[in-house]
Amino acid sequence: MFINKKSGGGHGEKLLNTCLGWLHPVQVVDLLAEKGAEKGLELFGALKKPFRVVAAGGDGSIAWVLQGIDKTGLGQYVEVIVLPLGTGNDLARVLGWGSGYDGINIGKFLNLGENKAVPVHFDRWLVTVSLPSGDDERFYMNNYFSIG
Repeated sequence: MFINKKSGGGHGEKLLNTCLGWLHPVQVVDLLAEKGAEKGLELFGALKKPFRVVAAGGDGSIAWVLQGIDKTGLGQYVEVIVLPLGTGNDLARVLGWGSGYDGINIGKFLNLGENKAVPVHFDRWLVTVSLPSGDDERFYMNNYFSIG
């Protein structure tokens, strides 16, 4: 589980503490403390088998986890389950995970993610911007559509 403890007006911190009680500490990554998802992804990616992760936070936190997947080159192995926290949850709504964390029992949520979630592919673009200094800036862009 990758959790942004600052998301969701206190829900992120509470969720982090709850998950540390439910799961082995190596399975719970505080995105802020680790400055991203790469370290946790590399640990499980070393198995070279498909695995699912939960990304808990707003759109920015989810993008942070997806960026970690891109940086580690583990896209062929990882599926991401979105647990929406915070205010920017358009991606979670588009993917059918709802608009925000409603205090659902985390065990129930993990069971839904493991047994009922269906993988959905969406466009991610690698964008390169050439700066006047001659440097290039590269970033990924998530492409999905939401009305609301």
